[in-house]
Amino acid sequence: MIYEIIGVTIVEDIIGLDPGTFENIMLDCGASRFERLSKEPLSITGSENGGLEFPDYYYCDNVPLFSEKAYSMISDKLQENIFLRDVFINSPDGKKVEKYKMVLPRMIECVDKKKSVLRPLIPGIPDSPMRAEKLVIDEDMLGDAAIFKISGISDDSIYIRDYIKDILDNGELRWIEFIPRGGE
Repeated sequence: MIYEIIGVTIVEDIIGLDPGTFENIMLDCGASRFERLSKEPLSITGSENGGLEFPDYYYCDNVPLFSEKAYSMISDKLQENIFLRDVFINSPDGKKVEKYKMVLPRMIECVDKKKSVLRPLIPGIPDSPMRAEKLVIDEDMLGDAAIFKISGISDDSIYIRDYIKDILDNGELRWIEFIPRGGE
């Protein structure tokens, strides 16, 4: 089974990230263009319009961030061809800093085109990106990928295999959800 990993960020208690926080890297992260991304640690400040708690997963501007706790739970299960970068999030009041790991996976062409229902994102436009009305993922095409993005359709989501979901689900993590995806 495949799951989409979701960061629950519409909660008053958590430190939010303003849209555009990662404006300078969001396009490269969205397309998994690792060669254009720096591995230098990044420090950002959370939004003034949030709480004081740090979630275990953020997904903002195409940038997936796992808390140290969440990352340590899955790090030995991840494939080698992912991009990793330390990101430090400062609370708006400057009193707390939490370390996160940007875990950016490769895009994989894994849509079962015979079983999926795909439509042009912009009807009538030649070579329009496709959107999936029904998404079926061919798990045989994933190889050893434990975490991935989908190539060939308009979709910025981060997907994980069931064993990664099980590890994270059993880790008492906060503000992280999993939605089953890509089944028949």
